[in-house]
Amino acid sequence: MKFSEIVKQASTLLQDKGQVSYRMLKREFNLDDEELEDLKAELIEIDGLAVDKDGKMLVWRRAEGTSSSPSSAPSPSQPPASYTPPHLAERIRAEQAALEARGATDGERKTITALFADLKGSTALIEGLDPEEARAIIDPALQLMMDAVHRYEGYVAQALGDGIFALFGAPIAHEDHPQRALYAALRMQDEMRRYAERCEQRVIRHC
Repeated sequence: MKFSEIVKQASTLLQDKGQVSYRMLKREFNLDDEELEDLKAELIEIDGLAVDKDGKMLVWRRAEGTSSSPSSAPSPSQPPASYTPPHLAERIRAEQAALEARGATDGERKTITALFADLKGSTALIEGLDPEEARAIIDPALQLMMDAVHRYEGYVAQALGDGIFALFGAPIAHEDHPQRALYAALRMQDEMRRYAERCEQRVIRHC
């Protein structure tokens, strides 16, 4: 079976089920680890149809309540609620309700960790490209950044043109918020390296 056909069938399966484990994808399409990574890249970064959940499964982006445009990342004008995964949004609502139940309507003071990440050299990277081509490169990278933050239950407070600003420890409380921010940053770096390698491979294949 051609890889393009695998991508098509996998996206159909994902849409029908809402979420599919990586184990199931490997068995269903007889994929090795490298082929699975290629499939994930197509569905998450290129087509924008899915997001990774806990490194164990793909979740159909429509089921996550994301934008109807599959390839677009959040713009700076969009509110954080529009790109906060439902399970984290539910946690935030629960913690806000708990504060109100304690009578802390004005919130509470706490130490948190802030994380800012952006693409180094993005201006030079997209120089000479039209806006659609530029977004096709930048948007998947932004999504990978946000996925890393959400994996460690951080909160993306703002999506910028080529980066994100995230908080750990609020609005979802965690005593180990500094460690979570560090883990998220390290995961971003790992994912960016893999993303850069895949981009280079695609450029070579099209030469």
